[in-house]
Amino acid sequence: MHAWYIILAGLSTVWAVRAWRATRPKDPAEGWLALAVIAAGAAKLWLASGQVQFALPADPFDDRLFLRLATFLLQGRWLGPYDQLTLAKGPFYPLFLAGTSAMGMPITIAQNLLYIAAAWMFVVALRPLRLRGWTRMLLLLAIVLCPALADTGAFVRAWRQAVWPALVLLSVAGVLGFALRADRGNRLRAAWALAAGLSMGAMWLDREEAVWTLPMLAALLAPLLRRSPRLPSVGWLCAPFLVAGVAVAAVALQNLRAYGFWGIVEFRDNAFVSAYSAISRVKPQDPVRRIPVTFAARERIYAVSPAFASLRHEIEQGIGAAFMKVTQDAMGIPASEHEIGGGWMMWTLREAVANTGRAKSAQGSRAFYGQLAREVDSACDDGRLPAGPPRHTLRPDLYAGSVARVVQSARDAFNLILSCPYNPEPIASFGAPDDLAWVQRITREPVAPADAALAAAKGGPRRLAILWFTLRLYQGAMRWLVPAAGALWLLSVGRALRRREIPGLLLLGTALLLGLAGNIAVVALVDALSFGAINPGYLGAGVPLAVCFVGIVLVDWAEWCSAKVRPPLQT
Repeated sequence: MHAWYIILAGLSTVWAVRAWRATRPKDPAEGWLALAVIAAGAAKLWLASGQVQFALPADPFDDRLFLRLATFLLQGRWLGPYDQLTLAKGPFYPLFLAGTSAMGMPITIAQNLLYIAAAWMFVVALRPLRLRGWTRMLLLLAIVLCPALADTGAFVRAWRQAVWPALVLLSVAGVLGFALRADRGNRLRAAWALAAGLSMGAMWLDREEAVWTLPMLAALLAPLLRRSPRLPSVGWLCAPFLVAGVAVAAVALQNLRAYGFWGIVEFRDNAFVSAYSAISRVKPQDPVRRIPVTFAARERIYAVSPAFASLRHEIEQGIGAAFMKVTQDAMGIPASEHEIGGGWMMWTLREAVANTGRAKSAQGSRAFYGQLAREVDSACDDGRLPAGPPRHTLRPDLYAGSVARVVQSARDAFNLILSCPYNPEPIASFGAPDDLAWVQRITREPVAPADAALAAAKGGPRRLAILWFTLRLYQGAMRWLVPAAGALWLLSVGRALRRREIPGLLLLGTALLLGLAGNIAVVALVDALSFGAINPGYLGAGVPLAVCFVGIVLVDWAEWCSAKVRPPLQT
């Protein structure tokens, strides 16, 4: 790890000196910005090095899955032989992990570098707005040094949540940079279109719920219709999305070649979504919160669907019994009631299909899920099963009182983003010694011991103390700054409506607010209807989005009050 710090220090120094010399005659602020990103990035990496990687190779659906897929990639075998987990989650993080492992780069350094690059790209994207240098520098420092990746259990480990905040921020920066340069030369537009497309493609390949980012990205494209006297061609408008589509299609094509499956993940596949939608369509007599398919509903489905009945032993006594115990521990519902929580029902279904020999190939799995969907939907349509209308979604159905629960979950999610209850202290890893050694070999980084006392002694006390100070500073500031920024944003909207003018910073602040609301809304729905999701991992992108929103609103008002802002964009 020390060798990588030396290499990064050398490369950063060379880049900073070149940036300083290139920009000082034209714009001294750009040189200072280059030095700021080096200083802030070095500080963030130094603080992150005081944390110890938490390893959980015993989790077959997260850490172990990503490590296994990365191992196959390193062996040149794509994602390995097909089973029920091979295409269960997006392949970006295994690709990222395999790439850093091949380079010999520790995973914590790589994940933090990706975040630092995203923050720098966001600030660089703002250049056409002609903000003063010190405002962009402060914004950069706030984004880089905010404790977005400080929680050990959520981000200092080998799983996809650790890169999700950076990918969202990279996508925002790429689309913003492209939109603000629509009236520039083709070479500059092409560079930003490529950056935006690759960022969006990576984000789409990382997590399945990336759809919540689309309103935010669409709002960022508004300057395309307002900045340029002559609008770019339709081809240029679509360029970032074409690049993202090519990246996603390349992965889908590789999956087609390897497994006969055209797609990224089977959780988005029509056959699986139809099957899960069909069984969750059945209405229980007594709905249970966060239980989309109750035990009583399963008993009724067994009676009318031979395909589902063939899974009965696995669901009720095999893998399903294990998830009933997980439901008991997580939700307090006794395992004797045979209920399976919404966060584990879809995994129960997939594991049951595999354990009965029906997941030997992607085609076989799809055929079985199609048969299951047809049988259950037919029984629902002809009245043999009490059911709601046909549906095609993995989202649990709404029930009486669910709207109030969603609102409460949204409040809890918003409060978590404000309070940032992160814990940077070392956490004891969980797994066999051979598995922990495997994690260390793939991630190129030591892991915390399985013994809690030994793990607690591994962290860097001075760096952890500074991290705790940063966390408390963030907690104290954001409780006041976010509501204040919201009030200032409303005043900005009123000012724009009165003047019939839309400043570029107001458009950006609105887009960031849409992204923050989208993240909170999706997590609130999951938390209220499926399983407890109010945690740093699922809300990881909300922290940098909140910091960016506060920063942009404050910069907007600082520029307006000083009367040095560029002429606003005419509606």
